[in-house]
Amino acid sequence: MQNYNNKENKRSDGDDEHHWCSCFSKDDQSEMPEEEFRDVVIGEPDSKYPNNEISTTKYTKWNFIFKNTFEQFSKVANLYFLFLAVLQTIPQISDTGGLPTYLPPLLIIVVLSMIKDAYEDYKRYKSDEEENNKETLVFRDGRFNNIPWKDVQVGDILKVKKNESFPADLLVLGSSDYRKGQCFIETKNLDGETNLKAKFVPEDLKETVRSEADAIKLAGSIINCEGPNQYLHRFKGSIIVDKEKLPLSSLNLLLRGCILRNTDYIIGCVVYSG
Repeated sequence: MQNYNNKENKRSDGDDEHHWCSCFSKDDQSEMPEEEFRDVVIGEPDSKYPNNEISTTKYTKWNFIFKNTFEQFSKVANLYFLFLAVLQTIPQISDTGGLPTYLPPLLIIVVLSMIKDAYEDYKRYKSDEEENNKETLVFRDGRFNNIPWKDVQVGDILKVKKNESFPADLLVLGSSDYRKGQCFIETKNLDGETNLKAKFVPEDLKETVRSEADAIKLAGSIINCEGPNQYLHRFKGSIIVDKEKLPLSSLNLLLRGCILRNTDYIIGCVVYSG
């Protein structure tokens, strides 16, 4: 966005199909600086935050030749044979009559490596395109519309249905199980665990939100939460509804890449994108 080995794990972008990896101890966490808090107005997309488009590619068509050539000759073996090829061009010390005989096989190896790297990066590009162009339901102009994941913005109200992945990090506003105010998610893509985890509508909203319409009526309320952090199980914030400040926790947060299970749908507000 990458597997997780324990509860205090770090999320970082990588090439592993938009997942995250690496982990931190509790001592590492205590040394991390506190993130600045942000205000998110529910139902009002805010373009000042990063867009939701992802890119795991290593190169662009403009820098591939230069960047990859540098990487090829950062390898000791390639640099060694390049040095020998240069020495062979000096007649006084060359035993090949000034012909760099090491150069052709070196170029073949370098070119083949470049083709392999280009192909692998192209596959990452196609995977990114597929991910970015998936569609999700976003509440705009008074109704839910299908839009690509890449166009989702912080503040958007989303409706995610059963067996669909979350396109961004969402705060749960409502669930099809309005009586309990809960939903179940699969986090296998994040931590490798196949057992389902329960997430909940904020406790103080359960009595208020009894339908999809009630969840949408929260538009205009303000979510005050910390900025994106590196950990799966840490989320601090509050939501202001009718001038009343209600606490939020990680139990109310749905992370991108998780899948909704055993719940018909959820209504959520995007708090982090990208």
